[in-house]
Amino acid sequence: MDIASRLRRALAGAIVAAGIAAAGHAQGNVLQTTGWLNGSETFDLSSGGTAYNGIPTGGFTGKWNGVNIVFWCVELNQYFSPGTSYSDYVATPLTNALLSELFQEAFASADDSKDNSAAFQLAVWELMFDGGATHDVTSGNFRVTNAHGNTNAETIANGWLANLPSSSNYGLSFLYSPGHQNFITGYLPPSQCCGNVPEPDVLALFGAGFAAFAVVRRKRIAQALQSAVMRVR
Repeated sequence: MDIASRLRRALAGAIVAAGIAAAGHAQGNVLQTTGWLNGSETFDLSSGGTAYNGIPTGGFTGKWNGVNIVFWCVELNQYFSPGTSYSDYVATPLTNALLSELFQEAFASADDSKDNSAAFQLAVWELMFDGGATHDVTSGNFRVTNAHGNTNAETIANGWLANLPSSSNYGLSFLYSPGHQNFITGYLPPSQCCGNVPEPDVLALFGAGFAAFAVVRRKRIAQALQSAVMRVR
């Protein structure tokens, strides 16, 4: 099974877990979206042969049930509004070795510059949607077709992808909404927290997500798994 297929199965599992985990308790979870992590950069992208042009790219900051988090977009054709609070998200664990290794390699420096923030998001999409043996954001199933002058971010992303560690201490969480952009976020165990990196309280992050409730997804799972870019409106 190729890398993209393994990740699709992991994301499908996270979506199903979010649906099962939600039986009656969507209220109580609050995702407060603050804004860009360190600004955004614009790229034209191609994923699975479909063009997505003029995509603002970078990470986001906010709070999950009052706990500071940094989070990254999953879907291509779904929306959310930065600066808005949402109460329809559920957090479930996401197990993916490559994404976890990316957090280990680069998350601590993702907020160092606008280039770094954009590069980290590009690298996330590359690992999610390109099943090739070589990770490169400028070629393959997922790729940048026009960097609009932001070639530094491409170079940084490819450097990180070429040097992923063999293991990672980061855990991942999938933030699922039935009607808005889905996200991923990463966190370290409390004993390994870095002072300048926002670290979610693991119990706060997952506690409400493990309550039982069921949500009817308005978007097909196939669409969610083929999408990775957010369009800000």
